Amino acid sequence: MLELLPVFLITFFGIFLNMWFFMVTFENLHTSILLKSKITRRLPRVSILIPAHNEAASIGDTLRSVSKLDYPKSKLEVIVVDNASTDGTAEAAKRFSFAKVIKIDKKGKSFALERGFRSSHGEVIGILDADTFVTRSALKKMVGYFADPMIGAVTNNIRVDEKKNLLSKFQHIEYAASAISKKLLSILDALYITPGTLSLVRRDAIKKVGFSSDTLTEDMDMALSLIKKGYKIFHCLDAEVRTIVPKTMREWALQRIRWYRGYMENMSKHRDLIFNNKHMVLGWFVIPISGLLSIAVGVYTTAYLIGDWGYNVAMGLNSLQYVSLVDQIQLILSSFPSPASLVYNPYALMLFSVVFFTSLSVILLSMRLVGGVSRKEMLYIPLYMMIYYSVIMLFWVVSSMQEVLKRGKTW
Repeated sequence: MLELLPVFLITFFGIFLNMWFFMVTFENLHTSILLKSKITRRLPRVSILIPAHNEAASIGDTLRSVSKLDYPKSKLEVIVVDNASTDGTAEAAKRFSFAKVIKIDKKGKSFALERGFRSSHGEVIGILDADTFVTRSALKKMVGYFADPMIGAVTNNIRVDEKKNLLSKFQHIEYAASAISKKLLSILDALYITPGTLSLVRRDAIKKVGFSSDTLTEDMDMALSLIKKGYKIFHCLDAEVRTIVPKTMREWALQRIRWYRGYMENMSKHRDLIFNNKHMVLGWFVIPISGLLSIAVGVYTTAYLIGDWGYNVAMGLNSLQYVSLVDQIQLILSSFPSPASLVYNPYALMLFSVVFFTSLSVILLSMRLVGGVSRKEMLYIPLYMMIYYSVIMLFWVVSSMQEVLKRGKTW
């Protein structure tokens, strides 16, 4: 019975989360598509902060994209904070006369943002990573939402800059699918992240929450802090930016492990939001069920399957000394999971068919609503779901172990 538990848990939560996504999507379909960004007659002064650590290779392209923004130059301030770089980042940024460049020796993105904020003058603060490139209309489309005094931050639609290999194509699909999720969460007042892809934040709101340095994902920390102060975070779906994504497995693993550890740190730090009646959707569903519980189920299932397979391999290797070479090879091969088990095991078949195909339908719907994914790229989606999600759960297992052991942290 114990070995069937992962099957039941994954099936239940897979169906639950997919049906929730479908219901919210259809309920808000007209809003998600037809709700356009507001353009105010009075454009606020905006200060864009660009923290940069060893970003000499990309800071030039980032600043060139900022220089092309369709926004009055008299109301736009750009501040680059060189965060203890050793590759000439500051020198590369100084080639752009419109950007103010500040150098600090203390490592840490939050310290760089705090230093840049103290030198800024804008009513709205933009936070832009040095490997992200903005589209011409993005800023003007986003600032209009601050006409609502309850809006504390506005995020945008993130695209992958270059899709040269399979990993970047998978990330392109992931970003497109997450865009519609963020849009729906913002409609439900439950969006809890302000990524460094030109997220805009009210200056007065930043004064209340500051830039924290005690988690690995300061963007989530800020968002949760804003929510606790009564602000809402809105996702502007039609404002697009492009970002450089990891191109190797090692870079991708390091990025995701940092993200996932930061998520766990923030859930601990802001645990008072869980089951908080002031934030019903976020506190009663998004964080505890869609977030913590689903992750816990995935981590448990992944660890269980790895442990079970590892045990079979160990038992097989232990018996190798007593059998011939041919039998040794057969024993090793038999330790790997058999594809036939999906057909002959009714519980595994239920897991595969229900969760896989409902999840596939959800992602296809997201691709249709958000756009940006070609028909050719959509052919990668089934492969993405079978391979990419599996590796992601391995990263969650590693992240959980590192967080328990309190391994070293870096920006």
